[in-house]
Amino acid sequence: MLVKRVHKGSKWIIFLIVLIASYYALRVSSLAEVNGGFKFEYLTEALDKLHVITTPVILNVKTISTSLFVGLFAAMIIYSYMMQNKKNIQENTHGSSEWEEPKNTLEFRDKEFVNNQIFTS
Repeated sequence: MLVKRVHKGSKWIIFLIVLIASYYALRVSSLAEVNGGFKFEYLTEALDKLHVITTPVILNVKTISTSLFVGLFAAMIIYSYMMQNKKNIQENTHGSSEWEEPKNTLEFRDKEFVNNQIFTS
């Protein structure tokens, strides 16, 4: 039987996806800090200006913690998807086994046979 080599995914791609998600969350939370509150229009505005470096980025506890939470959440989604498609060793097991009866059952049957012989005779 030939064993197929399983290709492992690159960890750098996962790291880049998490980094981009964190950066996007940092941009959105920075827009919310500048304008004094969160609006759903900031999501599209931050996405439109994601590549522009001159837009302000505010680094405080609230924006950084939001960015880290979104990055961690994205990493957990990716990790759970990867673990869902994991190969299980039980899927690849093929074999035969010979089942024996437990010894206690055989002793019980012998005693029962002897008792039945006594009562039937």
